[in-house]
Amino acid sequence: METTPRMTDDFRRPRNPERWNAILAVAILAIAIACGDPYLHTNPYDPVFPVTFDITGPDSLFSIGEFAQYAVQITPAFPDSAIVWAIDTVMIHRLSVPDTVVEGPTVFFPNASGGYTSILPPLEPETVKIAVEVLLGAVDTTVQRYIANVGYVTIETQTYRHIGYKEVVLTQRLTRIQLLCPDTRVCDPMVAGGTWSVWADGFDALNNRIHEYIGVDANPRTGTPIVTYAIRDTTIATFVPDGIRAATVTALKSGTTWIVATRGALTDSLKLVVQ
Repeated sequence: METTPRMTDDFRRPRNPERWNAILAVAILAIAIACGDPYLHTNPYDPVFPVTFDITGPDSLFSIGEFAQYAVQITPAFPDSAIVWAIDTVMIHRLSVPDTVVEGPTVFFPNASGGYTSILPPLEPETVKIAVEVLLGAVDTTVQRYIANVGYVTIETQTYRHIGYKEVVLTQRLTRIQLLCPDTRVCDPMVAGGTWSVWADGFDALNNRIHEYIGVDANPRTGTPIVTYAIRDTTIATFVPDGIRAATVTALKSGTTWIVATRGALTDSLKLVVQ
């Protein structure tokens, strides 16, 4: 009687598993090519269609009124070449107060297609981080919005299929400081026991004052100090900081010395004469 040979584990196991895996992979690839990918997104107006935005322009701005021009390269080319430049809401990162969310155009104002001007940057080292946006593929739509004391209303608006963005950092970097006593460059002589009020101004590369302190008498009690004060001869006079901009100097004895203000590598000084 003939019997069917018994298939052993060794017989069932491929002699060269790497070769079998390679053959299987080639077969699967051939089937995919022949049939095509039924889930491939080829419509550029489909929000999941892959679009790459390469936005070029300054990464940081350091002065009030400084202008920045941005450009964008879109890959692949989009059928509707009309793009919209925008700016997102931003977070102001302050060292002295909690972070605050503000509307982007209040700190980085759009001027023209891809052009923006820094208008209210905080004093360095505080910064504002904003997102310059490129909107592509507009479509009309309606949305429901809740308005206080009115209720839900229907608003006609636009949405965009694709959005690209570039982060930009805004701050105001001082390039010059100036001491005043309190509003001139010369301090009147004082007698022992008398006091002076010394003030500091700061200017950026475009010669703009720090925007918080444009007013002559503006001197917030809290915030980033404009300068660090020192007196060269503390036996003649001493000082006490007054707000973040000024200092009160007290004359101690007859003599001449200097009150010095520094901010990083920036310095300025005024002569103090005690009679």
